[in-house]
Amino acid sequence: MNIYNVIAIIAAYFAAWVAIDASLEAKFASITQHPARDCPVPPNDQAVQRLAQFLQFQTISDSHSDDHIKSGHHAAFTSLLAFLREQYPEVHSQLQVEEVGLGGWSRLITWQGSDPQLKPILYISHYDVVPVTPGTEQLWSHGPFNGSVADGFLWGRGALDVKLGVIGLLEAVTRLLARGWTPHRTIMLSFGHDEEVGGSGGAGEVAALLKTRGVQLECVVDEGGVVLLDGLKGLAAQPMALVGTAEKLYTSLHVDLVSPGGHSSMPPTDGSDIAGQAARLITRLNAHPFPARLREPLPSFLAAIAPYAPRIVRPLMAYSHIQPLSWVLAQLLVSSRTAVLDHVTAALKAAGVHGATLSISNASHIGPPGHVTASNTTYFEALRQAVQEHWRYADKAVAVAPFLMSGGTDSKHFADLTEHGILRFVPVSVNKTAGELGSVHSTNERMRVADVKLMVCTYARMMELMAGASGSPPS
Repeated sequence: MNIYNVIAIIAAYFAAWVAIDASLEAKFASITQHPARDCPVPPNDQAVQRLAQFLQFQTISDSHSDDHIKSGHHAAFTSLLAFLREQYPEVHSQLQVEEVGLGGWSRLITWQGSDPQLKPILYISHYDVVPVTPGTEQLWSHGPFNGSVADGFLWGRGALDVKLGVIGLLEAVTRLLARGWTPHRTIMLSFGHDEEVGGSGGAGEVAALLKTRGVQLECVVDEGGVVLLDGLKGLAAQPMALVGTAEKLYTSLHVDLVSPGGHSSMPPTDGSDIAGQAARLITRLNAHPFPARLREPLPSFLAAIAPYAPRIVRPLMAYSHIQPLSWVLAQLLVSSRTAVLDHVTAALKAAGVHGATLSISNASHIGPPGHVTASNTTYFEALRQAVQEHWRYADKAVAVAPFLMSGGTDSKHFADLTEHGILRFVPVSVNKTAGELGSVHSTNERMRVADVKLMVCTYARMMELMAGASGSPPS
């Protein structure tokens, strides 16, 4: 190929890129941005103080106990539930509140809609938390269970994961009740006591109860994504709300290796020792990872943030679902449990490790494979509208994009009960650069005081848009 051919190819590529970029500019300009909306709620101080008190209860779960409550912490759960009854009397007197789950430690709250023929909307949160790592208590700027309000933040275990969701939902319902608002579609709230250890005794029991009652859900909203104040490094600089439309599945394996043994003073030199076998297996897996594939919701995520990305990469992101771009951008490691076993078995053989056995660990989250909620549904749009009406920066609405969650939530227990899928999002903001996202399950977990009002307003608006008001659906 001579230089003229190379120049012609480069020129053709540049011309194509310019044409695509121009078409994308027109497409992005037509994206609807919802206008700001006032949030008529009482002063924020009351909700902030209630959340601060809520963070003081050391409600730690434990999968090894019969009821999934850590030994010595039952009194904390009892006090927390009494606190909710005391602080939210309207909810407990006007709605149906059921004690559910192992030991009756979880709660299912039902706000009956005016049209019983419509499937309910379910909102999920949990009030159990992970323990504080022993020896790290002194590293906290404010005690992990003090519920301190300082420096513009609420500090404490559960401030982000996810006691704030319980308070936010109850505050939203209380505000709507005070306004005399009635849902057209039934609203349910499920509050679990053991999400941090898998949720089988809380949300799992609630889901089983709903199945026995023949309840089918229209849509589920659970914890998950947040508003990233500093955007996504290298892709989008502006604040962005990420909504989990799928959870990444994972498989944990037990590998049992065998060795002929021998005296420690004369270790084998042929690689048959356990350490040598393990080293070869790990080296082989590191050198030959699973082939990457780009699957939903990654293409939808890239397309959603493309308008805010540097122009040079916008075409790649906007058309990431088309080959060969899909292959080029493949970053997601997805496979079934069978493929995981096959891959590791092949690695054992290639590494010369013989006699090993593999088994699936109970810690695996295999879930329903391919369960991805579409981001072009009425309910995703309702969530986007609620977020954009209240979360504004520089007088602009934040971007809202679907994404793949790398962790699991209680919502997995309800996957088979919902018609329009699961949306995983908590109306709270974090700054990753400042280390706020990394404080989840770690030291100095905290949320912004200013976010409390925004959270309540967003939840209330979600309910209006998703469940509707009798006789006067919200615009």
